[in-house]
Amino acid sequence: YQSVSPQGVSNVVWSFAKMDLYNPELMNMLANQAMDQIDQMNAQDVCTIAYAYAVLGSKNKPLMEALARRAIDESIRTTFTAQGVTILAWAYAKLKVRHEALFTSLRLQAVQKPVLYSLSDQGIAILMWSYSVMGMPYEDLAEFISYRLLSTTAVNDFSPQAIASALWSMATSGIRNTALVAELTRVAVEPSIL
Repeated sequence: YQSVSPQGVSNVVWSFAKMDLYNPELMNMLANQAMDQIDQMNAQDVCTIAYAYAVLGSKNKPLMEALARRAIDESIRTTFTAQGVTILAWAYAKLKVRHEALFTSLRLQAVQKPVLYSLSDQGIAILMWSYSVMGMPYEDLAEFISYRLLSTTAVNDFSPQAIASALWSMATSGIRNTALVAELTRVAVEPSIL
């Protein structure tokens, strides 16, 4: 596996996650390969690898630390898309790997207009859930999300699951954004949702 590129490693671990095949020995070997090439990884490689390990429930702490360090590196930090921010936050929350610098970096990337306005209802709900589960502060992110949802019709496209998850996350984190709660509640009681 010495000649496998970072993208090759991410493709292999993603394939194993997609097939729900967990081989601890292989996953450790791939983690070592990934850590050896961490400085060559792009944002997509980081997200794909973190996602795959989370799906498989493989909490390789050295790998997750290396991926977090790479994700906050200036050379790729601002290249994370809305989907990438969401996936990375979800993966760390699912594995219960607390990395404050990573969550701060993801939050700062998520409030950038191109990322914020690209977040789907599911992406918003997952992002809020991830911060809530990890006990990470995200009041500023919630304010940006609220502004985005209240200044557009995007909240009308929220699925029942996304509404429930967003409300649960806000309640769990103690975020009292009455305007957003009212708007989510309005959408939740529409006949098409119920």
